[in-house]
Amino acid sequence: MAGKPVEAPDDVLLVRSALTRSIAENKRLRAITSVIQASVHAALTPPPALVMPSAPVKLGKAGSEEVALLHLSDTQLGKVTPTYNSEIGCQRILDFFKKCVHLTNIRRAGAKISEVHLALGGDIIEGETIFPHQPHLIDQCVYDQACATAPAVIAQGVLLLLAHFERVKVVCVPGNHGRSGDKHGANHPRSNWDNVVYATLKSMLLGPPNAPRKDPELKRLEIVIAEDYYVVDRIYDWGLLFVHGDQINGGSGNFPIAGTTKKMVGWSDSLTEAWDYLYFGHFHTYQSGTLNHRQWFCNGTTESDNLFAQEKLAATGCASQRLQFFSRDHGVIADMQVYLSDKRTPQSQRFKAA
Repeated sequence: MAGKPVEAPDDVLLVRSALTRSIAENKRLRAITSVIQASVHAALTPPPALVMPSAPVKLGKAGSEEVALLHLSDTQLGKVTPTYNSEIGCQRILDFFKKCVHLTNIRRAGAKISEVHLALGGDIIEGETIFPHQPHLIDQCVYDQACATAPAVIAQGVLLLLAHFERVKVVCVPGNHGRSGDKHGANHPRSNWDNVVYATLKSMLLGPPNAPRKDPELKRLEIVIAEDYYVVDRIYDWGLLFVHGDQINGGSGNFPIAGTTKKMVGWSDSLTEAWDYLYFGHFHTYQSGTLNHRQWFCNGTTESDNLFAQEKLAATGCASQRLQFFSRDHGVIADMQVYLSDKRTPQSQRFKAA
């Protein structure tokens, strides 16, 4: 006759119960981890359209050699104005790359241009917590701006450059709209959504650090993300200092000329790397100037009809970005404003239409 089952002590039952809960929790966490890993992999895996192009065969006449420079900044993807949103911003970015290739091909009638540098100058995204009512002026959250929209459209532009240049170098600096909070917050300076754009772009094109892509064509592409607020690039022996521009203060009107020259004087001695040209954006005003043996170039923006700038700064203008060409002996030999909107009309017609 079978005996009566012996009941386990209370402490054993407690252990069994805790073990059962632990096993269930581990299964739940593994399921969550699997979903997260799949999502991250999907976000960082290049879509089928990102096929690495082969190097172009014909790049211009032999002899005279030049290097192209594209300065792309203040695209502020995610921002909404009466004539601007993420879709329009992406189209203007692609137009910028296409127009730069077109202008380079024209210039190749008299020069060999096989190398291009692309400077991403910050405020690539709009953010969502830079000022109190900003969430009401964007069409997508900052996560989508930085992890999807911005890197995807810039990746298309980089691939277009790879199809028309033998070598492509990308240098990146963050902007103030990439901050994870307002400027008075205790945010780490590296916690910047522009840096997320750049890291995602690099992973899309070159693969993640622990699993780089093996495509031999990628040897023609270099991507440098600034560790600080600035980066010094070099074309031939010429030094190009890139910052976003929010470091510059002073001056009058909508553009701080005095503040720009003050910073140039300070950076000429305080930075350990020699530089000849200063590039920045931030002020959405396409300008340039000279201070002794150095020059500065302020970039425009891809946006249009910024009501804040119109009201507070009396500033407005056509969307544009910068294209330059360098020679070994003379540095910048051509500086071009590339317009990206169709609103440029003679003043007589513009006011007549109004």
